[in-house]
Amino acid sequence: MTDNFQKEINNIRVSSDGFQPEVHPYNDVSDLEKVLKIKNSKRPICLIVGTFPPHRFVSKELKSNDVDWFYGSQDNSFWDLLNDLLGNFISDKNARKEKCMEQGIVFLDLFQKINRFEKLSTDEDIFPTSIVDLFYYLRKNKHIEVVLFTSKWAEKIAKKEYLRGNKEILQTHCLPTNYVQGEEFLFFEDGKRSVRFKSLPSPSPANSDSYQGKYKKWEQIFSELGLIL
Repeated sequence: MTDNFQKEINNIRVSSDGFQPEVHPYNDVSDLEKVLKIKNSKRPICLIVGTFPPHRFVSKELKSNDVDWFYGSQDNSFWDLLNDLLGNFISDKNARKEKCMEQGIVFLDLFQKINRFEKLSTDEDIFPTSIVDLFYYLRKNKHIEVVLFTSKWAEKIAKKEYLRGNKEILQTHCLPTNYVQGEEFLFFEDGKRSVRFKSLPSPSPANSDSYQGKYKKWEQIFSELGLIL
């Protein structure tokens, strides 16, 4: 094996060139427990699920207007949209966390560990090596009523994980085992319970839609799910 960890075996070339392992800097499942104690009961508890933050949030090489927490990129419109929809979310990390707790909003990204090609953040350049068991936490925190995915990729992976983990019980209840019916994850442990889910238009600058276009779509989804009072 050479110094750059390349080798060829039976015409298969294996390489680690350009790839670096990273661990998620923010996933803290204790927040799921805390929010149940102080949240505003008028709005359903909402779990927002993404994939993994950009490299600079792992390396802590932040830009001047970044905020060191979920969706903290100065180029991402996530917090601007949330602020315009629900009010007063634009601030530092601790203020955002406190406001989210009060409003019943919690975060959990799907990927705990990844290999990243160079320092890129596109879906094609991120390879998860450790995936969070989202449905363990949905079962454990039964007050969570809504899941919002921040990308179709996150939704697709979550659906696959749900079907892998629930195949037998879905068969027992004569339900399809090859796709998620509608926009609900079903649980049967304590009587049939459902968690509604939707995918938000990405707040990333990679989404070429205008801010107003994103806002209108977010507003419609938040209204449908009862997240706007």
